[in-house]
Amino acid sequence: MNETEPPPPPPGTPLPPDAVLPPSSAPDRATEGRGCLKWGLVGCVGLSVVLIAGLLLFARKAPQLIERLLSAASEQVISSAAPDVTPQEKADYSQAFWSFSEAAKAGRVKPEAIRDLQLRTAEALRDGTVSRDELKGLVEVLKAGTP
Repeated sequence: MNETEPPPPPPGTPLPPDAVLPPSSAPDRATEGRGCLKWGLVGCVGLSVVLIAGLLLFARKAPQLIERLLSAASEQVISSAAPDVTPQEKADYSQAFWSFSEAAKAGRVKPEAIRDLQLRTAEALRDGTVSRDELKGLVEVLKAGTP
């Protein structure tokens, strides 16, 4: 007699407990997932190195960045000053700004003071003209933020 293997059961049918799977279809648990964790860790370490290097570079360049942003705003304030603002008031603003800028570059100014200055400057420049009172308010913010 000719022995033939029975057809495989339909998908989803539970196998009897004594069923033996052919070696090629049995999953090999020893090699499953191998290497995935290693490459994930290598990727995380690489990303961490790049992030740390970026933060160090930013920390070194932050004072220059702050100075550029603040000086651009300062120049705009001076050039937008109303006609009734005196040269002395502009000089007072420039001196207060210079002191604030030097303190910010040295890291002695709190971030809240810089944020307050930015908000007050944007508010003063909103209509395109900086009035006398707005300029005096900016000088007060600059002096209050300078330690």
